[in-house]
Amino acid sequence: MAAAFSLHTPQAGEERALAAFHLKIWRETYRGIVPAEAVEILGLERRVGRWRDMLTVPQPGSLLQVVLRGEDYAGFCYAGEAGLPLFGGRGEIHYLYVDPACHGRGIGRRLMGLAARHFQAQGKSGLGLGVVAENHRAIGFYEAMGGVAGPAYTDPGPVWRSANIAYFWDDLPALIARSGPAETVFD
Repeated sequence: MAAAFSLHTPQAGEERALAAFHLKIWRETYRGIVPAEAVEILGLERRVGRWRDMLTVPQPGSLLQVVLRGEDYAGFCYAGEAGLPLFGGRGEIHYLYVDPACHGRGIGRRLMGLAARHFQAQGKSGLGLGVVAENHRAIGFYEAMGGVAGPAYTDPGPVWRSANIAYFWDDLPALIARSGPAETVFD
């Protein structure tokens, strides 16, 4: 039997391992899309600093959850206050990544459900996120989860200015229903 997946709230001290996992998935996801300069600049050390900040100085109202497969990272979600006015009164999923080896196992659905429950408890009107326009797999997933495409915009990013599409979910109970149960361990 394969190892079950479990939810985990990461702690200070995990920043290097999480940054390495994030970088691995980010490079796999955007291979052939991200300019070489951005791949080099947005490397491990830069990500370690960002993860250290998220773990040691969490933003008010933020959610950070990791999914483990046994002892290994399988995915993560970081959500909080919206960073762009186009999201209106919605919360924003800033990061949602799943290891390609674990695609199709319900991890993305569970993480979206956690974010929806989080924002519902905060009284948000919905949630939104931005997806790189060339990330067709993610777009298919978000549309299957009931996301409604919003405006296209350019992510100003620190190095790479990607063409993005906003996706919105304004019916949080419907998103929660699509995401499956809120169990902390699942197969």
